[in-house]
Amino acid sequence: MSIVAPFAGIERMVNAGAAALLANAIAQVAGGEPFGVVFERSPAVFDGMAETVGPTVQFDLAKAPGLTMDAPIVIDGETWLVAGGLMPEASGWVTVRLSKGL
Repeated sequence: MSIVAPFAGIERMVNAGAAALLANAIAQVAGGEPFGVVFERSPAVFDGMAETVGPTVQFDLAKAPGLTMDAPIVIDGETWLVAGGLMPEASGWVTVRLSKGL
């Protein structure tokens, strides 16, 4: 008996649509295919207090499956290093914290 997971296909479609509609930058990992990301250069602000995590980038981790801590990621031609946040949520998207790269 085969097991069917129709939601997985729908989730892939939603992720692709979200990336197409929300992307504000283009990323590339290890010379791979470029893909759309949501890039936030400034820290988030909560109740008037700046959070200290620094820049972040959000994307479907399936676009960069080999990405690891301290690995370089090029965003709009600028190199950053992965500083954390590689644990994907249920949809497969991650919010990766960045530090200034090479």
